Amino acid sequence: MVRLTVSVEDTLAARLLGSGEFNTGVDSLDTALTLQFRVHYHLFGAGTTAVIGQVLLDDCEKLEKSLKASGIDSHTSGLIKNIIYNAKGVLCFHMGQIEESVRLLGMASGISIQYEKYKEYLDLESLYYRGLCKRSTSIYFQELFKIIDKIPKESQGLTLHYLHLILGEIAKKHKAKDILEHFPKKNSLTLLAISFTQECDEKTFFGFTPEVLQNSKFPRADETNNIDLEQFHAFLPHFFKTQKSISSEWYSFIVASMEKTFQSVDVAKSAMIYFARSSNPSKFNGREALLNFVNFARYSEKQFEVNGSYDDIISLIECYAFALELVDDASWNIENVFDLEETTRKLESLLAFFYSEYKFPLMENGDSLNWLENSSKLFLPKTVSDVLAKAWGTLYLKRAEFLEYLLSNDLACYLSNAMCVASKVDNLVDLQFQYSYVLAVQRHTEPAIKILKTVLLEANPDCYKAWHLLALCESIREDKETSFKIVCSVLEAMKESFNEKKLKLVERWQFVQLKLTQLGLIEEIFGTLDATEMLPEVFELFSTLFPEDTKEFDRIGKECNQTKDYLMQLIWVFSANMYMRLGDRVDDSKNAIKEAKRVTDAFKNLNCDIATGFLNALTGDKKEALKKFESVLFYDPMNVNAMIGFAEIVFPEELTGSESTLSNYYQLNGSSACLHTAEKDNRVFANDVDKSVACARLKFMLEYAITKSIEAYHSPEVWWYLSLVYEKYEDKTYKESLLNCIRYKESNPIRGFRFCNY
Repeated sequence: MVRLTVSVEDTLAARLLGSGEFNTGVDSLDTALTLQFRVHYHLFGAGTTAVIGQVLLDDCEKLEKSLKASGIDSHTSGLIKNIIYNAKGVLCFHMGQIEESVRLLGMASGISIQYEKYKEYLDLESLYYRGLCKRSTSIYFQELFKIIDKIPKESQGLTLHYLHLILGEIAKKHKAKDILEHFPKKNSLTLLAISFTQECDEKTFFGFTPEVLQNSKFPRADETNNIDLEQFHAFLPHFFKTQKSISSEWYSFIVASMEKTFQSVDVAKSAMIYFARSSNPSKFNGREALLNFVNFARYSEKQFEVNGSYDDIISLIECYAFALELVDDASWNIENVFDLEETTRKLESLLAFFYSEYKFPLMENGDSLNWLENSSKLFLPKTVSDVLAKAWGTLYLKRAEFLEYLLSNDLACYLSNAMCVASKVDNLVDLQFQYSYVLAVQRHTEPAIKILKTVLLEANPDCYKAWHLLALCESIREDKETSFKIVCSVLEAMKESFNEKKLKLVERWQFVQLKLTQLGLIEEIFGTLDATEMLPEVFELFSTLFPEDTKEFDRIGKECNQTKDYLMQLIWVFSANMYMRLGDRVDDSKNAIKEAKRVTDAFKNLNCDIATGFLNALTGDKKEALKKFESVLFYDPMNVNAMIGFAEIVFPEELTGSESTLSNYYQLNGSSACLHTAEKDNRVFANDVDKSVACARLKFMLEYAITKSIEAYHSPEVWWYLSLVYEKYEDKTYKESLLNCIRYKESNPIRGFRFCNY
């Protein structure tokens, strides 16, 4: 019997998280919990109809009748009845049977059960719907604190879900002063209710801190931390997360709280968020946030060692994701304290543990490439689903640039699981785009096109980046007409949106990039000359989208490559490269590069040096070209364009007889600056040994790049030059490299997929 009670308690804890699989050993209880899960499945996302509602009501009736003859103990019987009456009351409300709903929910509230935490949730659900039935919030003021007087843990997902719904209803109709009149003034749950009104600033809440600290002291060995202080810190994360920045006034309170508590997870969590969002952002505060995160994680692990389970696993997962968001790269590592890769792996293992422990369906790597066919949508309490979706999304962001996770399908796996659990519409759209983007980068373009067409764009026709990605996927086909039509149509739609002042800042960047994609398609279909004639349109568009008289549109992020100056340079470099492809427009190319460099001196754009290198190579000054490419590779060893430029110097393209005659013709007539002479070519390298060293270095660069760089791995040019290197060294793997070259050439979009990912 004791084992059964523990089993029931564990099952109810899992149910509070949204679990839908039960095996308590009591069939009628398992059936009741399954019914409850089915009701929530429809309420939380799948949607309900009169037919569905009636089916569920009928199942409740059948269970209630069978319960009378079951002979189970009174505690379990009371729990089942409470679940049934709640479910029937909720269903009756949604089916318009208000009086019956009130009656059933009232009966449910009157049942006493021994499972306190689960009873809190059941009574809050009943209270929420009784308030809706009466179209009055007075019942919330009368009964809320009779049910619950503390902020529940985040792992009590259903409890927190209905508490938030109740506080939201109160906030719609009442001001903060009304709440203070009806609820205990010094209770942290009251503060949470006040925060929902969004009327009070930090000073209001800070005013409660002196008394909380005054009544607290560091606990003796036989004591626990002060409950009121811990509860105040349970409130603070809810409040802090709604603030863009947090006043430094909280610092003294945070430190004093640490001094008056022993290994408090609540204090560590609020301290972590405070330092991360302090109004004085700095790397020092960032490190303080990480140190408090480490304390939070250690305290949680100690609880696990003692109790065999995490006290609040959702809060733990949330904090891991929060800490990883703070960290850009390994430079944030703190020796023997915090490690980025280790923390990322721990978050991944925590998610795997959570899904296994609570029997949630987890999409594995092998299934993730076909999300449409293999996914199971999880409709969980909103607070739980938001944390899980955020955690999976954070894993993706931390590993999105790593080739190994792309090839192993880990990236697709993270996004698939995030999409299965996401509840926010905006978040789901972005996840669906990123998932399609990952498939496209892997060259699984058909599944990517299917997701874009049938899921993302059908529901979100104004998601311009998705249209751009679709156009790039379609551009892989030999017939570019479909891609061209998409681009032209979307450009018109974006122009309309701009005229109506609906275009977002990041969409202005997308507008410019889509215009450049249009030029790329025109070059492919009609020729480079026709494309160059449209370059003025790009500059005109840029000046319209990014007017000089305002700084509102100057940047989309804090990095140099997120400024409008960088975007302007990109256009000039794009123009320079296009002029180079014409062959006889060297001066125009040279002027375009000069203009790119003149845009700003706030940062150095390596793309200008790469363009200069290719121009030098085109005009015959290959030694100077090699210097430019080497300079770029010094700053950015994984720069694919610089590697290709370096490779072109080491393995110059040999001219055919007709090409040589044509080159001589231009040389004699002075029509081209592209003067290739054997004498000049030979001076690139001092001797054969020097060239062999360059070839060996190229081999190392290319081999390393295809193991680390996503762009390099999918570059046909990289594989081509690698095959030439292997051929030179009489390495038989040159055939495999050549096959990869052909494979990625055939699946190469008109421009890189990265140009749509804003």
